[in-house]
Amino acid sequence: MEVKKTTEEKAQAAVELVEAVAVDGGSYFKYKLSRPIKVADKEYSELTVDFGSLTGADMESIAAISSKNDVNISEFSKSYLMHVVARAAGITINELRKFPITDCTKLTLRAMGFLMGAASEATDN
Repeated sequence: MEVKKTTEEKAQAAVELVEAVAVDGGSYFKYKLSRPIKVADKEYSELTVDFGSLTGADMESIAAISSKNDVNISEFSKSYLMHVVARAAGITINELRKFPITDCTKLTLRAMGFLMGAASEATDN
């Protein structure tokens, strides 16, 4: 029998995920999708995400693309975070948009955790 999680339990799980990523950095990882997805002629079952490879130039580029598309540029904006994930995974934002919402949510939480962890380290010095 499957037990459904309450909204509070789901929120707590999200907080724990963000905290875990912020602690270990989470800069490079393989993410297994909840189900294989075909986009154009490519099939994805997992993504290799490398936040650590992103540079200030990537940040500027993502910000410029986000601004052009009227996307809120914030570490809390799902659209902005999706752009960060796409860049770190080496895929296009349009490919990422085809992924299941649960995978996009988990990946954007990882991106937020990584960025917030980096921000935390910067303010600790």
